[in-house]
Amino acid sequence: MKNPIKIVIFGQYKTGTTALFYKIRPSLPENCRELFEQTVYKEESGDNNRYVLAKTILGLPTPDFNPDYYSFFCFDKKLLLIRDPRDWLISSLLFLIQQERNIWANDANLNYLIGLFEEKEKNPHAISVRSLLEAVITTGNFPPLMHTMKYLEDRFAWLLSFELLLEDYLVVRYEDLVDDTLGEMDQYLGLTSKGEAIVPEVYSHVPRTKHYGNWRHWFVKEDCDFFRPLFQPYIKHYSYPSAWEISENPAINPEHCSAYIRRVTARRRREL
Repeated sequence: MKNPIKIVIFGQYKTGTTALFYKIRPSLPENCRELFEQTVYKEESGDNNRYVLAKTILGLPTPDFNPDYYSFFCFDKKLLLIRDPRDWLISSLLFLIQQERNIWANDANLNYLIGLFEEKEKNPHAISVRSLLEAVITTGNFPPLMHTMKYLEDRFAWLLSFELLLEDYLVVRYEDLVDDTLGEMDQYLGLTSKGEAIVPEVYSHVPRTKHYGNWRHWFVKEDCDFFRPLFQPYIKHYSYPSAWEISENPAINPEHCSAYIRRVTARRRREL
């Protein structure tokens, strides 16, 4: 590209925004201005003469969280990163544990939850994702399950409405990022994304499996019945597989479950 452009990545957390940021970054000049998880874009002198690469996390605005997403609408190229919400739920559930101090800094609470996830690994059919979610939010003093579900319902409805506000944008699937099939994105941006989507060590707690479709090994029939009404509008809108077929022989890798929890919570404790 001869003329510098501004690129913004929109996506909710646990959709691969960090990986996509570092996938694109090596294709841009060294003097590119980086905006990593900023909630507002404030133009600086020289921005019109250099590349700007930003990523901002999409979340339902609240009185305590009021990002100015509109400030990024002036960017030349907008990427909307999406992910199958069933996989997103599993990743978010595990990530939530290291977000709540009442869990990761409390030996009894942490060991209790690790024990539940280890049981899930041993016998995936015996414990539902719903019960794991309820255990995490109860242990972490989050709002009760029904309140959490209402929040998620509002969140996913808002995500669909947010897309309606965008112009000149491209939807990028997390699954294509994993498979490294980003030709359409490269054409849209006018570049070749030559990065390896490897995140720096400081963000090493973010990636987990770097795969997709694992929800089929986690969900049980109860989960399909419980979460289908919540996720179906999003699944339909983005043409994800509408069949909720779970694995007959589920297998959950501890490296992506209990070992992941131990690793990220140990990091939290070291930082403390």
